[in-house]
Amino acid sequence: MKNILSEIKHLKKLALVPVFLIALFIASCEKIIDLAPYSSISESAAYSTASLVDLSVVGMYNGAQRGYYPANGTGRGYPFGAAFVEQGDCRGEDAVNLQAFYQFTYEGTYTASTANNEAYWSDTYRLINRCNMVIDGVNGAVANKIITETIGNQYLGEAYFMRAISHLELLFHFARPYKETADASHPGVPYRTKAYTTPVAIDDGSKQSRNTVAECYAKIL
Repeated sequence: MKNILSEIKHLKKLALVPVFLIALFIASCEKIIDLAPYSSISESAAYSTASLVDLSVVGMYNGAQRGYYPANGTGRGYPFGAAFVEQGDCRGEDAVNLQAFYQFTYEGTYTASTANNEAYWSDTYRLINRCNMVIDGVNGAVANKIITETIGNQYLGEAYFMRAISHLELLFHFARPYKETADASHPGVPYRTKAYTTPVAIDDGSKQSRNTVAECYAKIL
């Protein structure tokens, strides 16, 4: 009987070991794991300090020079990075294409499923959305006295300019020239001035129809 009781006590002690280790692991994780990493700031915190506001603006520029390429899931230089320059060069009348990768650009035979075409569209609108997020965030930071109005106006100017040239680039690529119709009333691209940050909002934004070319140019100017 004594041996049985001794074994039971020993088993109880052993059962407490995993519990102790789990508790120790959780306590350690709380000290080691950063629940708000610097590289992934939440939307609510992104404009809570002057340095984070500046970082958010830098993120807008990063989105301009390095987008997402759907063909292989990597970063690619759309809309204004390396790929923008390469694709532009392949449209030049002094270019002779020797690579199959640039054949669509060289011949101007894009379709709705062409990888470069899809990336150019989605990455430019992704940048436009970042611009709109910066505009909203900076306005809030100025209102909350986190940054001065002077600095806020500088950031806003950069975001408005980036948003305008992004829409202009989309018009060059996906719309007919301004004088295609006498009053430029032919379809342009959807001109977005609202930030979409939730699945519901994104779904609503995807339903936005195309503005006319004239409307787009008026908004750009």
